Amino acid sequence: MRMLHGSIAEASVVQPQKETHVSDNKKGHTRPAGKTEHMAYVNTSRAVMARPSLAADILAALRGALARRRLYVQTVNELNSLSERDLSDLGLNRSMISEVAREAAYGK
Repeated sequence: MRMLHGSIAEASVVQPQKETHVSDNKKGHTRPAGKTEHMAYVNTSRAVMARPSLAADILAALRGALARRRLYVQTVNELNSLSERDLSDLGLNRSMISEVAREAAYGK
């Protein structure tokens, strides 16, 4: 078995052919060969690996949402711990803290 591109496996099976046919060049027809010979042919098949399950997708989305929520809470806590003077140096006032934290965690 040979792996292609990391997610596609290609299996090759060589099987003997029972009867050999010879082509007639003049008429384009084929006829059985007088002497029974065995030829081999290759049959290939591909198996594509399944994508991650729905449960894994949901779990990844949940982890991302929890990480964004932690960032929001951390930003709110840090901005609330600043004095009025520090906030004004940043160009903020207390009423803007939740909006700034939401933009930091979730984007606009």
